[in-house]
Formats: sequence, structure tokens, C-alpha cells
Amino acid sequence: SWNIRRRHMSESQRAMVGAALLPMFEQLARERQGTRNDLSANLRGSSEPSRKAADDAAAAVNVSARSVESAAVVRKNGAEELVVAVQSGMVSVSAAALIAAYPKNEQRTIVATGEAAIMTAAREIKKRRAAVRVRDRIKKQSQAVAQRHPLHGDRFRLLTVAIKKLAAKLDGEKVDAIITDPPYAADFLPALSELSSF
Repeated sequence: SWNIRRRHMSESQRAMVGAALLPMFEQLARERQGTRNDLSANLRGSSEPSRKAADDAAAAVNVSARSVESAAVVRKNGAEELVVAVQSGMVSVSAAALIAAYPKNEQRTIVATGEAAIMTAAREIKKRRAAVRVRDRIKKQSQAVAQRHPLHGDRFRLLTVAIKKLAAKLDGEKVDAIITDPPYAADFLPALSELSSF
């Protein structure tokens, strides 16, 4: 068995151990739930707060529950080479969890290329996911605005659009005002030059 204290293991390596322990803690959680599902017990409450299996596994190996959850993703979706890369300390579990989103043959190619390639691929996935979150947030904001205000009127037309698509939306029309709140990250600086063209 793993001796966490004697082995000088990184947080990512301990998280992989925690993920391996998850099935045991999930079973224990189900058994605990089974002993507390009657109404009188629920009314009385319990001095021990119920804890998720990931929390229990994380506590057992002294890492965060999030790290254990990332390790579980690697164990479930990762190629064997990616799992070994985390277990050997070559790559962090958070980066490996991102790489696990790729097909396994691509994972193997990335791992074989080396640590730099792994980190580059992880950053690319992170950037794409951030872009999706921004897109979804803009969509929700647009829907909220549309519910509160008419999008068209005799004196104005309200457009909510990404800068790159603004010119196509305007179709040569002039703009009286542009309200914008671009991200401050260096990756988004080109958006400011595009905006200045209007």
C-alpha cells in the first residue's frame, strides 16, 4: 500500500492516490446515507456533517478535493502514458486533466513530445474554455438586456456582438456610440486596435 508520509510525493501524485481511493469513499458515503435516510434521523440531524467522497479522499492524502477530482478525470479519460506522466511527477494533475480532453492517440503524441508540449496543449485548452465561458456570458447578458429593453426603436438599434463581427453587422452604417469592456489580458490587446477602426 501507499505510504503517503514516507514517500516524498508531490500534490499531483498524492491526488492520483486519492482518486484511486475514491471508489472506497463513495461506497462508505452510500453506506452512511443508507443509515441516515429515515425521517426521524433527518429531523434530529447529525453531529457529523455529511461529506462528499472527494472531500474524504482529499483529506486522506492531504490535497484539495479539486485535485482529486482532476485526478479522477485523468484516471477515467487519460491515456496510460498521461497517467504515468502524472504519477512520475512529470506533469501536474491539473494540466493532465485538461490534456485528457483530447483523444487518447493525441494524448500519447503530446506526452511523447515532452513537458513543454504538455503545458502548451493545456494552455490552449484552457484558453478555448475561457473563450466559451465569455461567449456564454455575453449570450446570457444579451438575453437579459433583450428582456428588459426593446432591441430596436425609431431612434436606436442595440447590437451585442463580438468586435470581429461588428463590421458585418453594421454593413457600412455609422455608429453613434460603442460601449465596450474588453478583457485586460495581453491576448486581447488586438481587440483595441480593431475597435479603433470604427
